[in-house]
Amino acid sequence: MVPDIDAAAWLLKSEIEYFSLDAERESLRPGLLFRAHGAESFPPGAVAFLGSGEGAATSDWVQRTEERFREIGAGLARIYTPIDFIGSDRLLQAGFNHRIEVGYFARPIHTASRHHKTFRLIADERDWALKLTIHQAGEGVPDGHEIPAEDWVAIEKRKSTTGGIQMFLVEVDGEPRATVGLMEFEFALRLKNLLVHPDHRRSGVGGEILRAARRAARERDLAGVGCFAIAGEEGEALYKGENFQPVCAQMEWTKMMVPEGTRK
Repeated sequence: MVPDIDAAAWLLKSEIEYFSLDAERESLRPGLLFRAHGAESFPPGAVAFLGSGEGAATSDWVQRTEERFREIGAGLARIYTPIDFIGSDRLLQAGFNHRIEVGYFARPIHTASRHHKTFRLIADERDWALKLTIHQAGEGVPDGHEIPAEDWVAIEKRKSTTGGIQMFLVEVDGEPRATVGLMEFEFALRLKNLLVHPDHRRSGVGGEILRAARRAARERDLAGVGCFAIAGEEGEALYKGENFQPVCAQMEWTKMMVPEGTRK
């Protein structure tokens, strides 16, 4: 039987679960910092969360948290908060930028695929090399932060070795056209880092990936599939077009870190 879940709460919890993979957890009192050793200088390598009910972001907290990002060598201070949390004015005053990420969720489906695409689990170095070619061909990365393709793929590889997420290649006639991560967490599937090769965008590949994920949820008796999309960007239109429903939202706050010794 397909379980019924609080999709909003699950999605927010799954975000923390993803960043905890291959990362050290550190208390910020309040909030948490996840640090992937050796990758802190990249945006996915150091991420903080301040959840509902954990306390306000006081000026002191913002200063301490910013200093901690500097201490660990982070290139970007990156903090996730609820949309309506107390203390957003403190982050704005400290020079943080912000954007909204909308959480989407869809129930399983059982319709058969009408396309001849192969979803292949990345299993060896050759597969990782093929995945890298997709990232090298595109502009940017799935989460919207600049990072060299080689370093992004290396971080994904580290996370996949924990067993907490599986990375896939999507192929047509043996040619890699997209890549995506699937994380089975508690009672649903979390979709991560969907990227279609630029030569094959708007060809139906993205939609087929979403439908395949929903079929996989059905096969595993899971509640459905969830993901986050940056509000107003192209990915959000894809999820809406495939009948994913908005169930929650979170705020991402970011500020470039100035290396020690260069601040005035």
